[in-house]
Amino acid sequence: MEEGKEVVSMEEENGENGEGINKYACGCAVVASMISIIFGYDTGVMSGAMIFIKKDLKVNDTQISVLAGILNVCALVGFLATGRTSDFLGRRYTIVLASIMFLVGSVLMGYAPNYPILLTGRYLSK
Repeated sequence: MEEGKEVVSMEEENGENGEGINKYACGCAVVASMISIIFGYDTGVMSGAMIFIKKDLKVNDTQISVLAGILNVCALVGFLATGRTSDFLGRRYTIVLASIMFLVGSVLMGYAPNYPILLTGRYLSK
């Protein structure tokens, strides 16, 4: 062992030495909280936009409810597909693919001339 270098165990390096907080667990909790905040923000924005969507696209209440409630279903489908996609493409390219899908979905939602395209964009952006 070289002079001046201290041997540090994996537990101490990851914050699991019992003396402090686990940095990895804290980071996971922060990311999970941010995702929950984003889901809540999306729900709030959608509820405000429903009035204008209903008027502009001339859709009924059931279609508006489906549009707002499809968020969790789309998230479930994305969650189930991500594992296999990550195994096939790798983590980095899965993130790139998800980013491209989000971009395409956002553009579709922004320029949707009718309800099916709006619903497709909402599905892709989740």
